[in-house]
Amino acid sequence: MGFGLDQRYWAGQIGPCTEANRFITFDNRGVGRSTGAMVSTIDEMAHDAVRLLDHLEIEQTTLFGASMGGAIAQRIALDHPDRVSALVLAITWARPIDS
Repeated sequence: MGFGLDQRYWAGQIGPCTEANRFITFDNRGVGRSTGAMVSTIDEMAHDAVRLLDHLEIEQTTLFGASMGGAIAQRIALDHPDRVSALVLAITWARPIDS
């Protein structure tokens, strides 16, 4: 999910998506019901997400990222292309905006 938001913001999508798919939501460390200190980089959050895939024994998946979650999803797709069957991005960015 996006910066500072937790998995509850996916509630509206879960029902329609789970009719034909498994839909997994989670909180980044330090947000919502997660444990541990908040992480500060997209790379760390992407690594955490890949570790979750490993823990759930998911070899390949469709990633859906909104806002900051989209940046995390892009990092995963770049670092682990074999793990990503499709990438869905919403209201996100590919790199920080230069000022």
